[in-house]
Amino acid sequence: MKRLLKLVVVLALATGGWVVYQYTQTGKWSVLPVELSPEEQRLRELEAELAEIRGKIAAQERTLGRAGAAPTPALELLYSQRDRLQAEIDALRAAVQAER
Repeated sequence: MKRLLKLVVVLALATGGWVVYQYTQTGKWSVLPVELSPEEQRLRELEAELAEIRGKIAAQERTLGRAGAAPTPALELLYSQRDRLQAEIDALRAAVQAER
């Protein structure tokens, strides 16, 4: 009986781990593997890139804020990249929603 209980617990943990892994990869809760369309994959890549740029912007703004300096050309470039990426993400997100 203890063996059966251990087996059930191990299977439950393995299944839970698999579901969490699927969620981290696809953003969807599923026991079965889920394939993302190329548009959805691109959307995830763009969102990761946008998060990275936002982090860089925040770091530069903190640095400039301490020094009391005006925005630098590098910061302006990051702002334009952020805006371009956000527009691309919005368009791609609308395309993915229309596809469904």
